[in-house]
Amino acid sequence: MVAFLSFPFLIIILGLLTMGAVLFVKLVMPGVSQSRRIFAASLLGPGGLVIPGLLISLVEAGGGEIIPLVAAMLGGLLFMGALCWPAALFATRRLDKLTQFDLETFE
Repeated sequence: MVAFLSFPFLIIILGLLTMGAVLFVKLVMPGVSQSRRIFAASLLGPGGLVIPGLLISLVEAGGGEIIPLVAAMLGGLLFMGALCWPAALFATRRLDKLTQFDLETFE
């Protein structure tokens, strides 16, 4: 029962991390193309979940276990990035539409 409830919780957490990454990428890289910002946000969102675990695991792992551990974590990051890509796409497009300056407002 607990494992059944943990998957929707993971999806919610990944969605929230991706929305935060979209805002962060918009502030840090305002002049970059929209497709690159979507790609960066879709990897940065799940990266907030994977990278701390990766760093702790690297500190705790022995010398021979580091390469398979990094490969597994990067594979998981790419998989979660593919899951978060639609959310990053939708949020980036909406944010760009909301932040465009329109001169008709002041006419």
